[in-house]
Amino acid sequence: MTNNVAVVTGVGSGLGLELGLRLAQEYSVVGVSRRMPTDPRWSRTAAQGSVEHLAGDVSRSTTAAMVFERASALGQLRLLVNCAGQGVFGPAGSYTASDVEDVLRGNLVGTILFSEAAFNYMRTSGGGLIVNVMSTAAQVGRVNEAIYCASKWGARGYTESLRLEAKGTPVNVIAVYPGGMKTRFWQEAKGAKVDSSNFMPPEEVAESILDAIRARLGMYVSDVTINRK
Repeated sequence: MTNNVAVVTGVGSGLGLELGLRLAQEYSVVGVSRRMPTDPRWSRTAAQGSVEHLAGDVSRSTTAAMVFERASALGQLRLLVNCAGQGVFGPAGSYTASDVEDVLRGNLVGTILFSEAAFNYMRTSGGGLIVNVMSTAAQVGRVNEAIYCASKWGARGYTESLRLEAKGTPVNVIAVYPGGMKTRFWQEAKGAKVDSSNFMPPEEVAESILDAIRARLGMYVSDVTINRK
């Protein structure tokens, strides 16, 4: 039996971690992030051989090459979930060139590089699914989020164009737009001044995304927007 493989970026914490752990029930998961996940559930799942972690910067082509080489060695790549992200916040006029570069690399360049590699593999190897997790910031502009929104709108444009190019191939593309989640992203993002205590739990968001991934009996969910009540 062919082993189906999923690549998930941003598994260090938050939504990426929750997705990686849940997908390990159905796939061999290659998780990518700068830091090894410290959640004990990851180490337990890794001990069972269902997940493994590769450290790297998703905006570097060398990281993408390393990850997809490993995925190919494990079996057939059938799923990519781009979940890595970077946040820098503040009023327009306050951003440095470094801020702009960091956000574009984390949210846009990484999404493109990993999607490109997955699409090239999947369209000639039996097909698969590319899931690009963005943000509701890709749907509407927001005060103090100018470059964050710019990066997410860019990722949305790439994703919609990729979906059009994937027509007629065995590859499907899902765009996911979650609202704010209760993760450490808001504590780590530069300039973020947000009370995330009432935001959505990432594990519940992960379950909604998994529903879309699994709904593929002659059809698929192309866009998913997830907001809190």
